[in-house]
Amino acid sequence: MRPFLATVVLTLIAGCVSPATQARITEVLSLEGEVAAGEELWSIHCSSCHGVDGSGGTEIGLLEITRTEERLVEIVVDGLHDMPSFGDRLSDHEIAHLLSFLDVTLGVVGDENEGGHEH
Repeated sequence: MRPFLATVVLTLIAGCVSPATQARITEVLSLEGEVAAGEELWSIHCSSCHGVDGSGGTEIGLLEITRTEERLVEIVVDGLHDMPSFGDRLSDHEIAHLLSFLDVTLGVVGDENEGGHEH
């Protein structure tokens, strides 16, 4: 197999997470987030589509997606379907705050088997 093609295939197998996104995921997960700061960020950037409690509001609810910490960070950084990327708008610390809020207050951080499917 040609080196370029092999790289493409391995990238697809690895879940299509770019090296830059993977680096941000690693950095965010190493940070301590503050729940209150995450709640403020949630109300500013997220609740209009995802609802105050994450159940959906006018768009997809968080309970309908795979919600591992890694996947949630990836979605915030890169976006998903109609959800825009916030990777250029939020710092790693801000994403860590959001993750803490989602985990502690909304309880939506789960394991690979929780959540629904991502269409």
